[in-house]
Amino acid sequence: MTSCRPRIRRTSCQLGKSFSTSVRINPYQNERICVLINRSLGQKPVKVRRNKMKADQRFDVRVATVVDIPCIEQLIVVSARKLSRGYYDDQQIEAAIAHIFGVDTTLISDGTYFVAETENRIVGCGGWSQRRKLFGGDQYAARDAPFSEPCMDPARIRAFFVHPGAARTGVGCVLLARCENEARARGHRSAELMSTLPGVDFYRACGYEAEPARTFTIGEKVAINFVPMRKTL
Repeated sequence: MTSCRPRIRRTSCQLGKSFSTSVRINPYQNERICVLINRSLGQKPVKVRRNKMKADQRFDVRVATVVDIPCIEQLIVVSARKLSRGYYDDQQIEAAIAHIFGVDTTLISDGTYFVAETENRIVGCGGWSQRRKLFGGDQYAARDAPFSEPCMDPARIRAFFVHPGAARTGVGCVLLARCENEARARGHRSAELMSTLPGVDFYRACGYEAEPARTFTIGEKVAINFVPMRKTL
């Protein structure tokens, strides 16, 4: 049986301590929030409401490897089935898992896909890409993956999923900051993504602007909506 406790640890983002990109807890007036602070760029904090996880919760973020793929696949399924309720029906969720949501091994090969861990458990994943493909795992048929031009094209924010037990704890903020900082360092001036409906509010809070929703037909003629979003870096 495959273990979901990755052995490699490379970089870390810790709650409550100062890093160039970090998450800290602000208990002011009993409102628990995550404040994403990019000290190196002097950006304004982005606030996202927290859940009830401990304030000293630590997240270690590292580059994903092929060893992580089984655990990431499990995380994607659990996240989609739990956090998509109320936005998509069962048929849409299962069709998306089968035909769109999944690991894109190209991102892992490129070294631009990350996992967030706490207590040696993967609780979040997400990445970015210089390639033109905007969304979809290996199983998604519409695959077009040539490299883009950083000075002209936006970076693609790709395949963000968080375990339901870690939702609203800052995992997504930490992963997104890592992706945006790397994309900016590679010369990209903007970023774009295709958000699921439950992800729109999170990305909007992080400065992304939504375009009209687009409808895709997948599987056995199942219609599902996603929302294109863009941000200037």
